[in-house]
Amino acid sequence: MINLYSYRLPFKKPFQTGADRYTHRQGVLIQFSDTSFEILSEAAPLPGFSADSLKEVITLLKNLVSELNTFLKSNLSPVELNHFIRNKIPLPSAAFAVSYLGLNLLSKRNRVDLGELLNSGIRHRIQVNDVIPIQPVKETETQIRKSYKNGFRTFKLKADKTVDSTIHLLQNLHLEDFSDITFRIDANRSWTPDQFLSSIEELSRFPVEYIEEPLSIENLSKLKSMSNASSIPIALDESILNLEDLAAKLDFFEDDFFIIKPMRFGNLFDLFETISSRRTHLNRVVVTTMLESAVGRAMCASLAGLIGDPSLAHGLNTGQYFEHDLIVTGKGSPILNLPDSGFFDFSISRLNTDFIQKLN
Repeated sequence: MINLYSYRLPFKKPFQTGADRYTHRQGVLIQFSDTSFEILSEAAPLPGFSADSLKEVITLLKNLVSELNTFLKSNLSPVELNHFIRNKIPLPSAAFAVSYLGLNLLSKRNRVDLGELLNSGIRHRIQVNDVIPIQPVKETETQIRKSYKNGFRTFKLKADKTVDSTIHLLQNLHLEDFSDITFRIDANRSWTPDQFLSSIEELSRFPVEYIEEPLSIENLSKLKSMSNASSIPIALDESILNLEDLAAKLDFFEDDFFIIKPMRFGNLFDLFETISSRRTHLNRVVVTTMLESAVGRAMCASLAGLIGDPSLAHGLNTGQYFEHDLIVTGKGSPILNLPDSGFFDFSISRLNTDFIQKLN
C-alpha cells in the first residue's frame, strides 16, 4: 500500500549559499508497505536548484497513488520499473524517489544488492566531506577544528560574491595546524570571469581541490577556456540542466569534476547509464545531497556507492544543520558504511511525527 507524507524541517539558523538563503527544508515521503516490507523514499525539489516544484510533485504523486500501488504489488522487473518511470513520471524529484523505492523493493524480493540490479558493482565504504556555509571566520575555524578532530579532512566552503572574502577566509584559518586538509570552494556561479582569473594564482597557494561553479557562463567553449586557463580544476553542478545536458557536458568537459545531486536528475536508471557509460572509472564524480532529510540523504549515500568516485569524499554530511530531522542521526562521520544491500531502511514509526503530515 502506498501512503504519502509531507515534511517541513527547520534549520538551526538560515543556511546561506552564494545563490540563496534557506530557513527550512520541505519534501514528500513515499511509503510502500505490504506483508513483508516497508520502504520509504523521498522526493524533495529544492527552490533555486530543481526544475520541478514540491507542489507539482505532490499533485503528480497523489494522482498516481492507485496505479503505482498496483504496479509495485506486481511481479515487476527492473526493465518494467524503468519503463513505468519513463512513461508515467516526468518530474525529476518524483522519478528519483520512485526509481529508488522500486529498486529497493526488487533488492529485498530478489535478495540482491543495488549494484547487481544494474549489472554493476557498489562500494560500501564512502568518504564524506564536511560542508560549511557562509559565516564569520571564527565560526568557520571552530567548525573546521571540531570536524578535523572527528576525522574529516575534506571541507566544502560556501563562498559569497567576492573572491577576496574567500581568500581572506583561507588566509585567516590557521592552516599550519591541519597538514592534510583539502578545500572545495563553492561559489554558486557568483564570480565574474575577471574575478576568477585574477584570483587563481592567489587561491592556488591553498590546498584547493576544485572550485565549484565559479562562473555564470552559458557558452561551453568559453567556460572550457576558463577551465583550461585555471591551475585549479573547476566543478560543474547547478549549471547542469538535466540528464541530456549532463551527458553533453560529460562529453565536453572530460577532465573536470561533476557534482551530482541525484534528486535533480530523476530516474536512477538513466542517471546511472549516463555517468557509467562516459566515466568508466567514475573519476571526478562527486555525489552530494541537496539538504534533504535523513531519508533523502540515505538515498544519496546509496548513489555515492554506485556512481561516485571511490577515491573522493562525497557531500553527505548536511543533517547537522537541521534543528530537527526526521530521525536522530548523531554527529556526522567522515566514513559512511552502506548496508550489504546498498539501501538504508526506514519506517514511518521511527520518524519524528511532529514534522510530518499524511497527505492521502
